[in-house]
Amino acid sequence: MMRFSSPGDLLLRFSRLSSLCIYRCGIAFHIPHLGPRPRILRFNGYGRDGSRLILMLPCMIDTDFKPQEYARAMVRGIESVIGRESTTRFTVLADTRGHQALGFEGKAVFKIWSHLAAMSKAFQTYFPERLRRFIVYPAGDVEMGAYRLFKALISKETVKRVTVLAHPLGSNAPKPPSELLEFLDPKEVWPENSIFFTGLSEADVAAGT
Repeated sequence: MMRFSSPGDLLLRFSRLSSLCIYRCGIAFHIPHLGPRPRILRFNGYGRDGSRLILMLPCMIDTDFKPQEYARAMVRGIESVIGRESTTRFTVLADTRGHQALGFEGKAVFKIWSHLAAMSKAFQTYFPERLRRFIVYPAGDVEMGAYRLFKALISKETVKRVTVLAHPLGSNAPKPPSELLEFLDPKEVWPENSIFFTGLSEADVAAGT
């Protein structure tokens, strides 16, 4: 006798197959049930220390969505690519700049404070040993001041893993700081994310462009 799957069964199977494909193939991911919000987390290759690189774009946070929604989406997104059973560690690259060419203005850190706090708590709760490094760039006086306040919300062990790359223009800097090359090879940046690293290639840095 033929068995008919219910819509719920089909959705569950689709979700599992999608997660498997994402994990096996390493393709850029977008979880359908997360809604229309922009992807603030984008996977790339591997850093110089062997950890997986995750680009974080705070300028794309939509404050119409609650902080807890972003935190849950972040956890699901990471675990869709790096399974909970995996021992792979990751490095988060937090780009403080806006990206006007894509329609995303820079956001004052205090406007998205609750969202950043919720995601920070989720990182510490779900990935306490998996976070190799958290790199914030570029950071001017405003970003450094915000970070000093933000340190009170994170554990001392997590603080040890935070690296802040300074720039006099802060989030208005035209390109990522060259110090970022100490942690990654631009060749490890996936093509769909290359726009966020314009001006960072070793040739650009050597030429001073």
